This record gives sequence, structure tokens and C-alpha cells, in this order.
Amino acid sequence: MTKEEAFNAAQFAYAAYDAFFDAVAQQVGREQAIAIQDQAMQALGAAQGQMMKAQAGIEVTDAETAYAVISKAIEIIGIETELVDSSPDKVVFKPGRCPICEAAQALGWDKETREAGCRSSSIPFMDAAVKQLNPNLSYRLTRFGAGQGDSCLEEIVLTG
Repeated sequence: MTKEEAFNAAQFAYAAYDAFFDAVAQQVGREQAIAIQDQAMQALGAAQGQMMKAQAGIEVTDAETAYAVISKAIEIIGIETELVDSSPDKVVFKPGRCPICEAAQALGWDKETREAGCRSSSIPFMDAAVKQLNPNLSYRLTRFGAGQGDSCLEEIVLTG
């Protein structure tokens, strides 16, 4: 599968998920739906992180090693990352074109709603995943991009 095919498949899957999320939010309220999503994504991220750690077969002791593992997982859904800054304690990077954001845009979500969705889904997922690689790691969204070439800024930080 090419990167573009992976991106398109991920975009379709996220659009379906976002449509489901909207339906749930209409039933239980947006705040409650976001809280449920955050909890579910943490659990899913922890499971994914355990799988990534087993597949990597290496000891993840710093942010750079975690980025090497995580960036491969991100590429699976067609997102390429650009390294901005790197040290053993902190890696800062820009994700490129994002199928998650583009799916939300296609459903008519404004920037504020897309950011709230990312902060309650992708970021808790990724944070839980890196904590499985090393409990002293954190995954953070430091700047939400507007899309269309305005990339987010994300980081993996070693805190202990």
C-alpha cells in the first residue's frame, strides 16, 4: 500500500469515527462524549504502546528512541513527520498532512472543534502509547495547526 493509499484509508476510517462521535455527542452531550473518548483513547493507546514495545524489541530509555518507534506507527496512517529539534530528553516535530484533521474538516468541524477532538483522542492515545514505551515519557501537542500547510507542533518529553 502506498502512503497516499494509507492516508486515504485512514481518512475514511476517521471520518466514519467522527460521524459516530457526533451522533454520540448529540445523545449524551459534547462534554460527556469528549470525556468518554479521552478515557477510551487512553486505554487503546496503552494497548498499542505495549504492542509497539514488543515489536520494537528495544529498551526505550529516551525521547529520541521513543520518536523512532512512534514515528513508524504514525507513518502507517500516511502521516510523515518533520523533525524540528532532537535531544535525548525532548524531541519536537511537525506532523505533515493529517488524515485525522482532514476527515474532521470534511465533516464540517471548525478549527476549535478539530483541536478539541485531537486533544481528547489522538493526544491521549499517543501519550498512553509512549508511557508504555517508558513511563517517564509524555506526548504533547504544543501547537494546533489550522491545516492546509499549517502543521501542528508535537513533542515527546522525558520527564523523569
